[in-house]
Amino acid sequence: RVNEEIKNTTLPISAPTVDKNVSLTAYSTRINIIPEANLVTNVKSVDNVCVASSQRSINKSVDHNLVTESGDALSDVSVIESSSDKDNYSTSNKYGKTSFFVSLVAEWAVNFKISQNALNGLLGILRQHTCFEYLPKDSRTILQTKPINILNIHSVEPGNYRHFGLANAIKENIPLNLKNNASVIHIVAGIDGSPLFKSTAEEFWPILSYIQPNRSNVFRVGIYCGNRKPLDSNKFLKYFVEEINFLDNNGIEINGKNFKVMLDVLCCDAPAKSFVLIVY
Repeated sequence: RVNEEIKNTTLPISAPTVDKNVSLTAYSTRINIIPEANLVTNVKSVDNVCVASSQRSINKSVDHNLVTESGDALSDVSVIESSSDKDNYSTSNKYGKTSFFVSLVAEWAVNFKISQNALNGLLGILRQHTCFEYLPKDSRTILQTKPINILNIHSVEPGNYRHFGLANAIKENIPLNLKNNASVIHIVAGIDGSPLFKSTAEEFWPILSYIQPNRSNVFRVGIYCGNRKPLDSNKFLKYFVEEINFLDNNGIEINGKNFKVMLDVLCCDAPAKSFVLIVY
């Protein structure tokens, strides 16, 4: 009786059943999927069968074989990007934006009139974080501020005067339509004063000029800035008058040709005229 019950409960092993809906995801690291065409069915002895090690590295060359019967890739089998690749990408991505971020900081500082001392303080704070170590220490590097030639800055009480130079301005602004037979460059200069800001007493006294007949192309010759107009107009006009006299006597050489420079007109409004002529 026992033998009969055993026969009734034993399933035949010749026809195994496989559930095709079983997900291989959880076992994908331990299962080698072999195509049916490569199955060896005529093995009579296991003496010559070699079992390969189950520890295998997954790479791109075998990734296309690790698919389910429906053609979907196993979810946990993927090409793993090395940590060095990620580091290289993040590094290049960060420093690729360096110049763009610096330009944004410079634009922000200019738009909101941030002083250089305040910007230096901000850069010092940002540089303490590793993300901003590449930022310069000095705001002049970001703003690309050119150093001022202090040799051309002169003390004119109660402020300072900066002489840019008439000869340099003439060379940069000489009109292209100047007659070939011209030997004299005619200059028109103007002087006027105006306050810089309503909230302060700072005054701005520029010396402007143009080459006739190009009256629309005005250039600067010198600028005075102080908390009031210059105390002595002779000191204010000293460097301009000296250069005019030099150019009148010696001329200026442009493209191998020497031109004499002549001041035709000095334009001033009533207050500026009184100041220049010292007539009160």
